[in-house]
Amino acid sequence: MNTNLISQKLLAEGWTKELTPPGMKPWDDFYGGWTYSTASRVNAVFETPCGLLLKRSECSCSGFMSFMVVDWSEENDNMTILCPHYARSQVCELNHPLLRGNQIGGSHYENLCFCAVHETNKPWCYEHSRRKIEDDAEAEKKRLFEAFKASRGGHVCEQHCRFDRSAKQWSMDYDPQRCLDGCTYCPVLNKELSPKKAHVFYDLKVSHIQKGEGIFPDKEQITINKGIKLFKHPRSETLCEAIVKTCRESLQHSVDMQFQSAIRLDGYRYEVMNIRMGRREKRDNDADRREEQAGIVVRHKSDADKAEKARRSAQRAETRKKKELRNRRVTEAEFLAADSAEIESSKAAWVEKLGKPRYEELCRLRSDRENGIGEQFGLFGG
Repeated sequence: MNTNLISQKLLAEGWTKELTPPGMKPWDDFYGGWTYSTASRVNAVFETPCGLLLKRSECSCSGFMSFMVVDWSEENDNMTILCPHYARSQVCELNHPLLRGNQIGGSHYENLCFCAVHETNKPWCYEHSRRKIEDDAEAEKKRLFEAFKASRGGHVCEQHCRFDRSAKQWSMDYDPQRCLDGCTYCPVLNKELSPKKAHVFYDLKVSHIQKGEGIFPDKEQITINKGIKLFKHPRSETLCEAIVKTCRESLQHSVDMQFQSAIRLDGYRYEVMNIRMGRREKRDNDADRREEQAGIVVRHKSDADKAEKARRSAQRAETRKKKELRNRRVTEAEFLAADSAEIESSKAAWVEKLGKPRYEELCRLRSDRENGIGEQFGLFGG
């Protein structure tokens, strides 16, 4: 960054880069020189262009920002915060010209924009503070939620609601997949959640066109993956029933997003089918046979999970076997390299490590080597 304003001022007063002024952090070219230490700014007060006061601790969006070739920072006296007003219908003319009308995330329903603030000598006052604006907005938000809740007969859960701070309106998009496991009562369903647990299962139909060659025409390949669990762990049967009834579209959307590359690039089609609730997967063997006779490939997720579990178990066993063999080789090499006195003094320990048959074999090998006799058998059990 360019040298910030506070550093320019301190350099003009005679400070050098090697000598850090009180209340500042050591010189850092990346941040434009000296920057304020947190402890030195506890009592600093800032003011927005519209006259709202705020304490330094309230500046949650006070990091360094480079925008339009300007370094927006506390050291340049142009630190930025999110404007506490969300219902502005027009661009704020009091804001810095470079920041006017530049909205950030969520701008499709809220006016979120940065506002440049400056340090002031005014004492902080709640009645003229940004905090009061936010407290008033929060109180209004709660009041409007109670009114929204009453308009729907109390069948509202804030977990599924969103508040548009620009329009000052609440809306609800009920999705039981987002329900918290700790809840015992659902105000939307107006019932206690069952303590009994279950899973939500679904089948996934995958279709694609296999290109033919020569005289062979194109052929549609269909695979149905059955018994896929929506959640890793079981949930209340009440929530599972609600999910089965209401979440087909959201589940289909989730699948489409997951496989969007295969859909867009390779022409695959994914269809969520047979959403159901159950404590465990139940198979319809007759239906499986009919589908297989029709040329459909039927797979069960539980079979794939078992195969994967067996593969990982075999892999772990192979890893343990290799590790044991490696450790055994190291132990045998240490035994052959040790002197006779050490072996004799620790005979019981060596027998336990190597096993009595192998210990005796290696002892004979040591003896043959000491007597100049060629090896009668290979090292490491060869």
